[in-house]
Formats: sequence, C-alpha cells, structure tokens
Amino acid sequence: MKRFIKISVVTALLSMTGCELFDPTEVVNPNLTESAILDTENPMLSWIGGCDRQVALISNASVTIAEIASDNYQNTRTFFNQNLDRLNILFTDIDMNTLQFAIHRLREMADYGLTKVAAADPNTTDNQLAKLHIYKGLASLFSAEYFKALPGAPQGSVLLPAEHLQNAIDEFTSALALATDQV
Repeated sequence: MKRFIKISVVTALLSMTGCELFDPTEVVNPNLTESAILDTENPMLSWIGGCDRQVALISNASVTIAEIASDNYQNTRTFFNQNLDRLNILFTDIDMNTLQFAIHRLREMADYGLTKVAAADPNTTDNQLAKLHIYKGLASLFSAEYFKALPGAPQGSVLLPAEHLQNAIDEFTSALALATDQV
C-alpha cells in the first residue's frame, strides 16, 4: 500500500510539471515591469548603475579566466574549470559561455539605455549618453580581445575581432563627441 501511495505521489508530481502551472520561463513580477522602471524619476541614473555592475561582473569573469589560464595561478583543489590549466579553452565551456553572455549583456544594456531609457528620461545628460557609448564600445573591445568570433547583435552575424574593434572605435568616437566632463 505504501508503495502504491509513493508511486501515486511521484506520478502526480511528474504530471503537474507538464502543465502550465509550473512554467519557469514565464516569470511575472508586477513590481518589475518595463514601465515601472522607465516611469520612475531619473531612470537613467539607475540604468548607469546597472551598467557599472555589469562591467564589474565582466572584469571578475575575465580576470579569473586569465589568471587560471596563465601561470599566475595553480588551479588545484578548486571547482573551477580544470581545462584552463591545460589551455584547452573551448567556446562551449560553461566559463566561456558565462563570459560571452556577460559581454553581450553589457552591449544590450548599453543599447537599451541609449534607445529606450534615454527617451524616457528627459534629464538624461550628454555625459550619461557618452558613458553608455563607452560601455557599448567596451563590449565590442572585450569581444575582440577574448574571442576569435562573436555575434555583434542578438541573432546577428558573427563578427571577427577586426570588426569588433572597428565597432569599439566607432562607439568611443561617439562618446568623445558627447562627453563634456573634463575628467
């Protein structure tokens, strides 16, 4: 009888995972919608802070990978990728994917800030726009520096490092044209 109950419970749980009740891809948070963010006062300030955070995450991921792949660190008794010690770096590796996604996320965050957040915030300054162009240029620079080829846009064509470098130069040039700070 106990076995029948256990089988029934497991069957019920497995059958419920197939229904729409447990769809993990459709997260709805009424406190965090696009309009809730864009309709706040000075949303560009928060957006720039988020971009700053993303640059820090990229730095963390890239420095860790570079240190382990170099002779600066002996990767023993850790749970980090042991393949990097032998310089067996694959683009399908989870650590490489993490770095790729972090770089793409920065590019998309900068682009979204330039197109959507700037339009929603009348207090956006030229220096803030310049900073977003710098972030977008950094994403292209990191793409060229760390990878043989990466897409330059969502579902876009794969670009070679020279093309990413040119995109970075274009973004940095745009930033210089906008920047008014003498820092």
